[in-house]
Amino acid sequence: AANSRAGKGGRYFVNTEHLKYLLTIAECQSINRAANRLHLQHQYLSKVVANLESTLGFKIFERDYKGIRVTATGKWALEKARAITSLVEELEAGMQIAEKKFYPQFHDEVKLYAAMSDQMTLILEGLTAFRNYFPNVSVNVIEKHLHLIPKEVANDAATIAFYNRIIGWPEKEITLPPELCWISLMEAPLVVLANKNNPLAAKYRSMSISTLMKQELVIYGSDENGGSFLGDFLGEKAAGNIKYTVSNYEIFCTLLRQNPYFSIAPSSKARSGEFLEIPLKENLKVQKGLLFHKDAAAAFVTKNLLNIYLEQFHQSLLE
Repeated sequence: AANSRAGKGGRYFVNTEHLKYLLTIAECQSINRAANRLHLQHQYLSKVVANLESTLGFKIFERDYKGIRVTATGKWALEKARAITSLVEELEAGMQIAEKKFYPQFHDEVKLYAAMSDQMTLILEGLTAFRNYFPNVSVNVIEKHLHLIPKEVANDAATIAFYNRIIGWPEKEITLPPELCWISLMEAPLVVLANKNNPLAAKYRSMSISTLMKQELVIYGSDENGGSFLGDFLGEKAAGNIKYTVSNYEIFCTLLRQNPYFSIAPSSKARSGEFLEIPLKENLKVQKGLLFHKDAAAAFVTKNLLNIYLEQFHQSLLE
């Protein structure tokens, strides 16, 4: 909104920004506290109130030793101010939507792979934004084993993937073909998970991979072949101790809650302390990122989809 300016007779036109100031003052019940919240000078905010009261022809606030209170006519004015600012914000939001670029002429098909179902929430958030730009582009979301994803992406430039890599154990790291690009979005330490009531888990302040492989295990994340990213990472020596490999996160958590099992997973604040997170002695990390063919970064549709996910994670956008 434009700044208030003097009209005929020294009166001031009301603007929506100043109406928001009034609402903040009423909420804070103090011009001083409102000025601090709005990062404005107390003197300036007092002048705004005085100008508005002069323009409207009645007092909005009354001042006493306790601070300020809203007058009867002031309550009416604040109700109107709230309605006006709400309508203006709605109008401005509509203008922003109208300014967004819109490409209904594209009818491409894009494949989007994910190695684990816990990534689906992130994927769907990005696809919702993508749909606003490209309403006629078909996106096929496919869950597939981690080791199979690079081959799929290398063979199709109209394919991108959410892809996990374990950092800190070179012999387990997958070498990617030269035509593929990978951008890290986030990383987390790899930890051992266990029920808080598991007496064996309580003995460990840290645990090695070799010790973990000797425990009874439940692993989260599988594909149509029953494979698992983290199960494969532990290797054949642990296979005999893996009691369950499940793709449903609720079942995975229930198994951990009800049994003295161990698991391995990226550390996550979302668990809110529900399970013990025992650090690994090997200090391994899981990096979650985007895997894509170099040609996808040059194609208009796939580059826009990649940039939506990069923006979601506050990463640099592809030029």
